[in-house]
Amino acid sequence: MWIYQILVSLFSSLSPLFALVNSKLRKQLQGQRNSLKQLPNFTKKGKLVWIHVASLGEYEQALPIINTIKKRQTEAQIALSFFSPSGYEYAAKKAPVEFVFYLPWDTKSKANKVVQWLKPDITIFVKYELWPNYLNELKKFGCPTYLVAARFYKEQWLFKYRLGKQLLESFNQILCQDESSISVTHSFYPKLPVNYCGDTRFDRVAQIALENKSLDGIESFIAGRRCVVFGSSWKEEHELLSQSLREFDDSKVCFIVAPHKVDAITTQKTIATFSEPVNRYTLSEFRSDRRVLILDTVGLLSTVYRYADLAFIGGGFKTGLHNVPEAAVYGIPVLIGPNYHQFPEVVQMIKAGGVIAINQSSDLDIYIQTLAKQARALQSQGEANRKFIEQNLGASDKVYQEISKFL
Repeated sequence: MWIYQILVSLFSSLSPLFALVNSKLRKQLQGQRNSLKQLPNFTKKGKLVWIHVASLGEYEQALPIINTIKKRQTEAQIALSFFSPSGYEYAAKKAPVEFVFYLPWDTKSKANKVVQWLKPDITIFVKYELWPNYLNELKKFGCPTYLVAARFYKEQWLFKYRLGKQLLESFNQILCQDESSISVTHSFYPKLPVNYCGDTRFDRVAQIALENKSLDGIESFIAGRRCVVFGSSWKEEHELLSQSLREFDDSKVCFIVAPHKVDAITTQKTIATFSEPVNRYTLSEFRSDRRVLILDTVGLLSTVYRYADLAFIGGGFKTGLHNVPEAAVYGIPVLIGPNYHQFPEVVQMIKAGGVIAINQSSDLDIYIQTLAKQARALQSQGEANRKFIEQNLGASDKVYQEISKFL
């Protein structure tokens, strides 16, 4: 533990130097400074739930919990903290909470100040957020703490060092996404308070699907054609699609490509991958005589999946597969790359028949051709995904049941 204290203090001191050459860290530091100025002015009224997430993905997991608390405890306040600038910048103006802030570095002094300023009645950390000094200060303050949507596997550092056990023992309750995480944790620490709650992402994608939003430009581009959406895709997947398009000339199918990273360089590289003219969303190019639309913006992908007849989720040709349920909720087949085994829900969805892992462009060709000529043949895969999502709803309700005793 003393090694951690030295390292976090050292990095906290040196981070302004690193920020000179790292724009993301620079944003984070400025945000942390602003939060340290704003936190003393926060006024607690009634019960306060503090929820901490790392970034945007964890925020999406927390949002169903936030909505459930707001629905059932209308007087409760929620303070939401982020570690990453990308998550903070996205949620700061739209999160349905009373206060949004950057989490200052996990030093003893800063952790003590944040806890004393907030005075939370309950604190929730999402997924992998384990901060020793904050957990220690919350324990001293007498605030119940929960780790929700947690996922564990045998190779994690948590199970190799004493600090890992100390951190996990700090929580009043650990609520896991899957049963295998419980088995792994109990195989190392049999007495830890670990239970199953499920994955709140399923609740989140179901909420988005119910919103039934429409996008006029997307509808103009599709113009009655079958649509394949490449979501959060990487260079490898763009090259895969480009290769398939050279052999596929059916005008009844169009493609929407949403790169995992949205910036000028990535967008230009994506466009250059294709040997044909493409549309760009930010330029309001929705020509239906073109086959490809580049979704070069953020915040729309979950809605765009609504228009898909087939989806390809990116990251599976690397090691970071993106959000498969986000597309599967619409009852469509989902293709992914071969690296998915570290995602238990995806393994289950493959077994259920709705998600298909492919290795090369010829595999993609088969599904595109099937979509163009025999779309009904893919309905069973889509229905398998719809059923899987429905069967896994309710995680946010389970989390609420656990924390409601303190509200």
